[in-house]
Amino acid sequence: AIQEEIITTFYIYGNLKWSPTILELNPGAHKWKYHSCNILRLVDGCLFLFINTGVLLQAVDCLNMFLSFAALMFLQTIDNIGLHLARQGYLTESLEETAKDVLLMKLPKNHSSKLQMLDSALLFSTYVVLVVAWLLVCVV
Repeated sequence: AIQEEIITTFYIYGNLKWSPTILELNPGAHKWKYHSCNILRLVDGCLFLFINTGVLLQAVDCLNMFLSFAALMFLQTIDNIGLHLARQGYLTESLEETAKDVLLMKLPKNHSSKLQMLDSALLFSTYVVLVVAWLLVCVV
């Protein structure tokens, strides 16, 4: 699910770190690209999570809610299908190589105990924001 992008971003920043060894496989990779991609992943996950929460809270009957979720899940699968099509060679050869490189890439573990708690703290803060949003909708 797209909401998994939030948890993946929290995990990456809490448990993994940028390594110059990435440049051996991908010479065009830079640290700023690493951070910008992870921030955009977080934004993508947050937007989808808030859209899903909004659809859930605004639904007046079950059928409309399920139809809205079906449409949102269809949009989510398009992203995954694109990666699989590229990896299997249905698109260009350069996209096939890039998709395979993405799947082969391994980042080194971060050994900072403070940063390893970051993912749990960020997940808890996301939960608190959602509960506060739910309370605001229920009270107002």
